[in-house]
Amino acid sequence: MMTPTEFFQSAYDCEPVLEASIDDLNAQTLQKVLCRQRQAHPRIFGQMTDSEMLSKLGILKEVEGKRHPTLAALLAFGTYPQQFFPKLCVTITQYAGIDKSTTTEDKPNVFSQTLCGPISDLLYNSVKLLVELTKIGDRQASFFPVIVLVEAMSNALQHRDYSPLARHASIEVNLFADRLEMTNPGGLYGPQSVELLLSDEARLSIARNQRLSMLLETTPFGDGSVVENRGAGLLTIRETLRYYGLPAPKIESSLTRFRLTLPMHRPLTSEAPLANDPTAKLFRTPKTAKIARELLARLAHRESMSAPELAQALELSRNSIFGYLKTLVASNLIEPTKPARSPDQRYRLKKSL
Repeated sequence: MMTPTEFFQSAYDCEPVLEASIDDLNAQTLQKVLCRQRQAHPRIFGQMTDSEMLSKLGILKEVEGKRHPTLAALLAFGTYPQQFFPKLCVTITQYAGIDKSTTTEDKPNVFSQTLCGPISDLLYNSVKLLVELTKIGDRQASFFPVIVLVEAMSNALQHRDYSPLARHASIEVNLFADRLEMTNPGGLYGPQSVELLLSDEARLSIARNQRLSMLLETTPFGDGSVVENRGAGLLTIRETLRYYGLPAPKIESSLTRFRLTLPMHRPLTSEAPLANDPTAKLFRTPKTAKIARELLARLAHRESMSAPELAQALELSRNSIFGYLKTLVASNLIEPTKPARSPDQRYRLKKSL
């Protein structure tokens, strides 16, 4: 059952921001949103003026004869929403160990950055930074599939609590040695529950911030929009992690916060994958030894991978990848998961490593 507090929270994104004007919105993005709305709903908006649409879509609200952007509009396509709400941002922090108390050179963290801008910028820059912080070796691929990071961040930005008291808290993304945590103000809204989100029935599209969700659905992001409003974000995360052999996400929800945790397998980089670095003895050149280390690093962050998946990840030919796999299997560094010549063959690190 929805509590009275949760009920009223659903309208906070519709509030006008009296200190702001239409000049605080990105004119180019605004025109793209209006164009997309006309294309999607020609019978409603086809003959309507821009000024009328701005009111109908809840982008501007009139107060005492003056029109002001709503909170939803500022968040979706404001030039700098933090001018009015300094804490509506994303803070990403990387820690040295598995908790905040682990220090490196008397510092509790090794990296921290606060990101600002409208939600589309926050989403793009957050994902870009997380890919950089979690990439394996000197390649650009992240520990996590990019779609998982996009879905997780967009969910946090779209569904966080934007009520007056919650506007004093930012979204916190903490990267530890064994996990990635995303925490946003406000727990699950309405009839949603952790059990439902983790089930195969989690397809209800329930929005705390209805106006914001509607605007983000037509706010440009890459080749599409910031959100799709299909209620499938957590399902996409779960199924993508499962497909790549990564651990399932962990979800925690209370009245004041929601946290999504993405566990990681043990850290393993291309520079020092194993004690005494056996790849140096197994492969003739530093280049091939480094590729072997990157292959081991890939497997360290998956339950298993197929030869085609490894070949694509390492940008190797089919023949080349099988050469590396054969050597590493013979050296007892990795093992196949199926009998020889199985069409479903996959590889994983030896359990003893």
